[in-house]
Amino acid sequence: MEADMHLNHTMDVIIEGEPFLSKAVEFRRTSQIALDKWNEFREKYGAYAIAPGGNGLFFDEKSPEGWTKREGRHGFSRPKRGTEAFEEINALPRFPKAWDVFGESLVFDVNYELDGKRQSVVVSELWDGPEIEWNTHDALYARIPNPIDAIKELKAKYPKAVILDGVESWKIPQGLQQIRRERAKIIQYAIGL
Repeated sequence: MEADMHLNHTMDVIIEGEPFLSKAVEFRRTSQIALDKWNEFREKYGAYAIAPGGNGLFFDEKSPEGWTKREGRHGFSRPKRGTEAFEEINALPRFPKAWDVFGESLVFDVNYELDGKRQSVVVSELWDGPEIEWNTHDALYARIPNPIDAIKELKAKYPKAVILDGVESWKIPQGLQQIRRERAKIIQYAIGL
């Protein structure tokens, strides 16, 4: 039997201690620096948004001279090689990766054996890694994969599945505190903790 599953299990956590807090504070600091520089660049060229990953901009109207033709429904464009904008975009700071805050402490996929075959399923749709946010009260919180709920769903669908690699014993790492999604929304909108 071939397992066919699509999972999307996440949890919201407050980043409240080490080993994550200092890395998350640095992530926020470098993210803000990068965002400020990218917004200056975006405004200079008249774009309405920065492309994910920082490899171009989105334009409402025609892209500027020396840029590629607008692509897709959002108007993505990037500067052509040899232009001043190409040199500028390559000199901009890159956005930090939230993966670096959490290192190997999170579980992104679950390996299991079913009917003698080793298989794997991705825990969540956080394709670019964990999401780290903060508010005006300096609360740092994140959305991370939730392997415990993913395993529950996997075992409900395939009771004979054997979970591999010790993932069933995963616990929320010290320094993170799980919160309800509703509380995360309150934190997000800076109403308070």
